Parts: sequence; C-alpha cells; structure tokens
Amino acid sequence: VVRGRHQLPYLPARHLRGLLRYAASCLDAWQEEQPDATDQPSAQEIFGRPGSHGAGQVPAVTLTNAELDPQEQAWFLANAETSAVESLYFSSFHTAIDSTTGTARKHSLRGVELIVPMTLYATLEVAAPEPERWVGRIQQAAGLVRAVGGWRSRGFGRAAVKVELGAAT
Repeated sequence: VVRGRHQLPYLPARHLRGLLRYAASCLDAWQEEQPDATDQPSAQEIFGRPGSHGAGQVPAVTLTNAELDPQEQAWFLANAETSAVESLYFSSFHTAIDSTTGTARKHSLRGVELIVPMTLYATLEVAAPEPERWVGRIQQAAGLVRAVGGWRSRGFGRAAVKVELGAAT
C-alpha cells in the first residue's frame, strides 16, 4: 500500500508501467510462437527498455499515478476528522508454523498493511503513429495483469486492469 500526500492510497505510475511492460513482454513471447500472429508493437517499442527512462529516451506511452476518482478523494478529505481515510486500511499478521512442534517459529511474525477493494484511475497517453494499434496492444496486456504488489502469487493484491478509450486532451 502506498499512501499519498493526504494519506489516500495510490499506485505509482512506475509500478503500473512495470506491470503493463511485463504483461506486454509475455504477449511478445507468446506471439513469437504463433506462425500467423499479427504484427503488433513490442513491449520494448511501447514502454522502452527497462531502466532506460532516465537515459534521455522519450517513451511513446506515458502514465500517471493511479488514484481514487477526484470526487471520492474530495469526500475522504472532507471527512478526514471522522477517520474515514484510516478506515481504508487494515493490518494482517502471519507467522510460520513449525511442522514438528505445531507452534509458531521464532522471529517469523510478519505484518502487512492491506487496503479495502477499490477502483483507482490513471491516464495513459500514446504519442506514436497509429495510436489505436498501440492502445489495442496495451489493452491486451492489461487483460493479463491479475494482481498488484509484492504478494501477487499468494492471493493478495488481486486486480483487474482495464484500458478505456477516452477523448484526447
């Protein structure tokens, strides 16, 4: 869970970009094995090489942080005194059990802060020729993202990423 300036949750654009890049690279690997696959932009074409954004490369796709809808943000901020923001978060603790004794292993207690299910929104802009082709590939990649966060393989952080077309600004 990442908290912003007003303690509201958000997903950093860098993390979202990494999730989409990974999903797009999985599509690339699958496409290499398909004899009749259509020509689609690769993960590297869309997102650049991993770690290359500080090296002067201008990405074809830019993302903003994923945040609550502005109206929801305003509501939480207006109700900050009632601890509405804190009600979004809860703690979960886990420990390892020793299989021979059936008791907790020493020094194995771990806590993690979780957040209630919610919808976060980000803006994606494509600065490339044939943007609909790129958006189509990004939509395909978004469908492969199933979870967000460090515990993705253990059931926490379940997510659905959807790319909706909107008016260009």
